[in-house]
Amino acid sequence: MRSAATQLFRASIGPNLAAPPSARADIALKRASYWEQHMPGPIQLRQQEKHEQKLRDIRAQVAAGKLVIRRMTAEERRRFPPRDPDPQGARAKRR
Repeated sequence: MRSAATQLFRASIGPNLAAPPSARADIALKRASYWEQHMPGPIQLRQQEKHEQKLRDIRAQVAAGKLVIRRMTAEERRRFPPRDPDPQGARAKRR
């Protein structure tokens, strides 16, 4: 059994450091994945803002009557069929 001082010390440093090393690694991975999923970088933020601005512009044009969004006709669907999905990286910039 551990001494009372050891238990008190482990309780004071928090559950993350008191856990065994393998559990600490799992906690670190969870933190990293949380950060990657929930905190976009500055480039992603700029791209997102640019995308949202384009959508606002489209909505404003539709509201003003300058842009009409309609369904494709059968003739247009025949002339412009849906594209096949590209394999991953097929259109990626080559370095």
